[in-house]
Amino acid sequence: MGALLQYDFLVLSLLFAIPGAVIYARRPDLRKMIRRMVVMSLPFAATERLFYPHYWKPRFLFDLVDYLGFGLEDILFVAGLAAFSSTGYAFVTGRTVRKQENVPHWLERTAAVLVATALFVTAFRLANIEIIYGSVVTMLLVSALIVVVRIDLFVPALLGGAITLAAYFLLVLAYRLL
Repeated sequence: MGALLQYDFLVLSLLFAIPGAVIYARRPDLRKMIRRMVVMSLPFAATERLFYPHYWKPRFLFDLVDYLGFGLEDILFVAGLAAFSSTGYAFVTGRTVRKQENVPHWLERTAAVLVATALFVTAFRLANIEIIYGSVVTMLLVSALIVVVRIDLFVPALLGGAITLAAYFLLVLAYRLL
């Protein structure tokens, strides 16, 4: 275990895979959502360059961050985060995901979120605001935009955010204990 702990971001990323794996195993009805969200989150793994080495400088497997700008740890981290943050609310409350009528196709919604995210991140970078702070504001702004379009998601978004925050906190606490 000691050799593995020298790869702190890998350990953290593996911890972040656990809640999504549990949800995937226990809730077959949420598996499609998890698969879709994991795939859609993967481009965010490439954002490591915005954080490394300005905000932190963990050790990466095979030093991939030096060659690709991101590592396997980033892929695991964003996939794990996407898996539990997108389904945590449904899992905890026992609710199911249901198709809404009269909403744009999921690809259109995804494109809108990605474009809004890219615009916010670009604005923060141009304003010389550290991306670690800009990313938090970006998440809040994009979430607010989604709720403005779908007000019926206000309570699920708020509770889902609290569930994700609690899971995130517990995972970081577990990591610290290691």
